[in-house]
Formats: sequence, structure tokens, C-alpha cells
Amino acid sequence: AASSMMGLLLNPNAAMQYLICNADHCWISAKFSQMFTEFFSSARCVFLKNEEKTMMKRSVSEVISGHHVVNLPADANVRAAAQLMTSAHVASVVVVDGEEQAVGIFTERDLTERVVAAGLDPLQTILDKVMSHTPLTIAADTAVGEALRIMHLNNLRHLPVVEGGKVVGVVSMRDFVGSELVDGEKDFAMMDSLTEHML
Repeated sequence: AASSMMGLLLNPNAAMQYLICNADHCWISAKFSQMFTEFFSSARCVFLKNEEKTMMKRSVSEVISGHHVVNLPADANVRAAAQLMTSAHVASVVVVDGEEQAVGIFTERDLTERVVAAGLDPLQTILDKVMSHTPLTIAADTAVGEALRIMHLNNLRHLPVVEGGKVVGVVSMRDFVGSELVDGEKDFAMMDSLTEHML
């Protein structure tokens, strides 16, 4: 029943047709029809807005659920990292120490800018020389909205997720759905505007 009502909310015309077909007499006037459609359109907007808020509050652990953790030690070479990223279909490798603590992160952008563009040999270059050291991390129960805020403020596209001190995944911009990114961009634009006025 709940799913049926949700479907009617999302489609005012279907809701109108439902009432007409289930009424004993087709007594709904054109004016009432317009009022009915406007009401359900408004209700749909409220429903979708609440859905967006719910999505922004979901935890990062939900986003990375099913993700495979890809990591390497700091003394691994760049070629090994590139091969691992390719086989795992990911855009970053978390660099860990012997206790699986994150000590760095190496991304596709690092590969392009710090290795290829710099003319370094992938076989002779170890990750410790070209990775981003001591990366920012977030807890698995961090809300999506907060994760997006941290990534925006620090100009990051990948953010390691830790639980119990160990890396359990990496969240990236491509993991978020459209509505989350749109809502995030609106908030960031407002925040940037306020910051400019305060300076």
C-alpha cells in the first residue's frame, strides 16, 4: 500500500486517473482537477526533497559497501600500483604500513602528473616518492554530506575510510549519486559566497 501511494505521489496524473476510474460518478470538475494536480505536484516536491536529505545523511559505509580495499606497501613500485588499479577497476591505491595503517594514497592523477609528466620510470619509482603522504581519512559512519564537505574544502577526489584504525575502503567523487553532488555543490557555493563576504 505504501509503495502504491508513493507511485501516486510521484505521478499526479496517474493519481487523478485512479480517482476518476474508482469514483461512482465522474463529478470532478476541471477546476478541481487543476487544484488536485497542483497539490500532488507540491507533495511530490516535498517527497523528493526529503529523499535528497535522507541520501545526504546516509553513511559512507553504505557508499563503499561491496568495495574491494586496494592497498600496497610504500616500497612497491608505480608499475605494480598501476597494474593493481587496472585489474581492480579503481582510481587509487591506499599505501599502508605493516599494521595496515594508511600512510599515503596514490591516485591516477598522481600517476599522470608525478610520474608520466615528470618522466620517471614506473619500475624504478617507489610509491613513497610520488604518493600523497599522511592522507586525510574519515570514519565509516561519517555522513555523505560531511564527506563531500571535507573533499570540497581540501580539493580531494579520493578519501580513505577507516574503521578500528584500519582502512576499510576509499570513497571517491564517482561513488556519489547525482542528487548528492548537486546538493553538495549548492551548499559549497553558498559557503564560498559567505566566506568571500567575510574577507
